Amino acid sequence: MYTVRLMSSLGSQIRRYRTTLGWTLEQLSELSDVDVGTISALEKRNSTRSQFGPALARAFGLTLEQLLDTEQLHLDTKADGTYVVRAKSAGPRAAAPVSALASARGAWPFESVSEQDWRRLGERDRLLAETYVRALVDAARAHSKRQANASRA
Repeated sequence: MYTVRLMSSLGSQIRRYRTTLGWTLEQLSELSDVDVGTISALEKRNSTRSQFGPALARAFGLTLEQLLDTEQLHLDTKADGTYVVRAKSAGPRAAAPVSALASARGAWPFESVSEQDWRRLGERDRLLAETYVRALVDAARAHSKRQANASRA
């Protein structure tokens, strides 16, 4: 089991999306397969660290990066002004054949995970792995940006 260290408050963003959509803790729990008590604790403690981030993001139809984006609300607006979850964009990519993923990148990206091992994972596990890697890349990018800004000051 792994834990993703997040730069912004996961708990406040979970609450923001859940309440904006008018969802109860129970509804989010059912959609994410994360226990109601866990979601409640994440929200109350304003948690910044959780292994459940990717599953909760998917329940909102978001990537983890989008869930953590405090500057933009990644939801669609209906004609009556209410918010709805966007169509899940990660699904087709997560289900793409491994060779298509590798070709799109020019080479297999992992040294210690073979394409055969990757194929053994289910779609959900592949999506979790990709979301985790995306969070690491985004954190590294944000760190580099902060360092560049600090050196200019």
